[in-house]
This record gives sequence, structure tokens and C-alpha cells, in this order.
Amino acid sequence: VTCLARYLFDGKAPVFMYNSNLEGSGKGALISAALRPVFRVIGPSTIDPSDRAELLKTLNTKAESGDAYVFGDEMPEDREINNQHLARWTTATIREKRGMGQDSKITKSDITKMITIFAVNRGRLNRNIARRTLQADLHPHQEARERKLPEGATRLDERFFSKQENVDKLLSATAALIRLWDECNRPASSDGPLPSFEGWSEIVPAIVQGAQLGRPLAPFEAPGAGDDDSRQMNKLAKGVIDSFCFELVPVPNSSERTKRVLDSATVTMREIVRTARNLGLFTDRLGTTEQVRDML
Repeated sequence: VTCLARYLFDGKAPVFMYNSNLEGSGKGALISAALRPVFRVIGPSTIDPSDRAELLKTLNTKAESGDAYVFGDEMPEDREINNQHLARWTTATIREKRGMGQDSKITKSDITKMITIFAVNRGRLNRNIARRTLQADLHPHQEARERKLPEGATRLDERFFSKQENVDKLLSATAALIRLWDECNRPASSDGPLPSFEGWSEIVPAIVQGAQLGRPLAPFEAPGAGDDDSRQMNKLAKGVIDSFCFELVPVPNSSERTKRVLDSATVTMREIVRTARNLGLFTDRLGTTEQVRDML
């Protein structure tokens, strides 16, 4: 939506980062689905934020060429992304470059509408860049070769994107979301704006939320950030309580029934493990329901 609607809002869009715990999770396919319908041909760049000189060169080249986007692929894994050039790039609207020599001139490039998007495995952002970035965390429980797609699913691969009719359908679907939002008198997003990207926050999240596709600016806690075991244990406890620690009782003078909390309940370890698998918790130790089903 941001790619197609980038001239509907004032200022810049935030950085987008697709982050995954496994290779082959579909980051490139999702980025292709976002970029190709609007820009047709996409060309990722290999970016290493730890190489400050090379990153500066890449960003300057993109700015001078007037490209519509920066797509950083094959970024180093298991490393914090912490670079002052990248941090400045995220909010800058004008990119300045000084030439070589004593009488060198300063060239200025407008990068206000340039989309910045990264794909990385197990990447981490420093606080300064993280607050300017929207992260799509893909955390599959199986490697690509082990994954079984549902019957009738469409695989977003090079064969799919090589057919112009498929790319045109994606563009039409994105345009339909914008048109729906406009026809509904442009309802606002229910969440507050992302600092430094107020113009974008007024338009794109509202379009997405208006189509009932989620809340892009809703508070989010990334998997793997902080004490993940404690977080998963809290979810498991809530799941066990919801499943086993209530009983349905009749509502007086009514045919309806309501939940009542039990004073005590006995839950077996098998039921706890099954609940954890159903909720997708502790899959690195318990496995997923799909993996267990395949073993049976």
C-alpha cells in the first residue's frame, strides 16, 4: 500500500524490515509482492551496515539515481543493525553529497518518496533505527523444504511473478484497498501516529485498517526480544486457564450459559503440552502440531 500510495501523504514513510528466524521463510516473495506491482522490475542490493563506507556509497548512489526504493537483501545475520548513516537516512528528505577536491560542489537529491526496505535473518535494530522501522517478523517453525502448503494455496515464487497477469492482479487488489478507504469517507486509524512519520500514519494505516486487515501501528513485541520464555509461559498459563479452569453454568431465567471460574482444576501434562502446541508455543522444544501429525 505504501508503494502505491506514497504520493497521497506528506513526508517520508518509515523503513520496512522483514525479519525471520529461518532461511527460505518467504521474505523475498513478500517484498516482491509489495514492489513489483508498482515498480515492475526490482533489484536488491547487498548491504552490510557494519561497512560504513560501502553503505554510504550505496545510499549516495541510490539518491543520485533517483530510484524509487532501496531494497537491502542478504544483510548479515545475527547482528545488530547500528549505523549512523542509515539512521540519518530513515528520516532525511534531502540527501547531500560533497564532491572531491577543494572547489567541490554539494549536490542535493530529494529522497522524500524513496521507500526503504530490508530483508534479514535474525536481525536486530538499535533503538534509534528501531523506532523508525516497521518490522514484519516471520517465524516459521519448519524449514522451507519441510513446509506443506494448504491445498489450493498459491506459491509466490518467480514463476508467479513472471506472469504479468498475476502482477496486475496484485496491483488491482492494492488499488481496491485505497479506493475502498476513499469511498468510506477516509476513516482514520484507531492508533496514534508513528513519530517522524505523521503524514504516512494518517493515510496508510487507515487504508489497511479500513479493509479490516489489521492495525499496522498497534503495539507489538517482537518474538525473541527480551525474556521470550517468560512471555510464552504467560501465554500458556492463560491458554490453560481458558481451556480447563472454567465451567459453563446456566444464566438464571435464561436459556443462555455463562463461564464461571473454578476454584480448582486438575490438568494433565499431556493437556498442557497439547495446549502449548495449539498456541504455537515452545515449538523449538515441543515441535508443532503439524510435525507431530507427520510423525504419526
